[in-house]
Amino acid sequence: MRKRASLEINVHLFRHTIAKIGVERDPGAYLAVSPVLGHTSLDTTMAHYLGTEARAAARHLDRLLTEAEEDSKETGKMAPKHHRQRNPGKGGK
Repeated sequence: MRKRASLEINVHLFRHTIAKIGVERDPGAYLAVSPVLGHTSLDTTMAHYLGTEARAAARHLDRLLTEAEEDSKETGKMAPKHHRQRNPGKGGK
C-alpha cells in the first residue's frame, strides 16, 4: 500500500479493507469472504460487514432489472411475474 497509494496501514486494517471492498463490489460475496477472513461462522462476517453493501446491492439489482428488460425486448416476452393472490380480502379465492 505504501508504494501504490502512499499509505501505511497495518495488516488487520488491510484485511478489513479488502473484505469490505469485496462485499461492496459483490453483495453476495459473504460466503466467499468469510473463510478467507478465517471466520468460523458466516454470522461473524455479516456482523462486521452487513450494511456496507447497500449501494452495491442497488446497482446489482438495477443491472438485473436492465438485463431482464433487454431479454424481454429480444424475445418479445415479459419477465415472469410473481404469483399474485386473487381477492386477498376473500381468503384468496
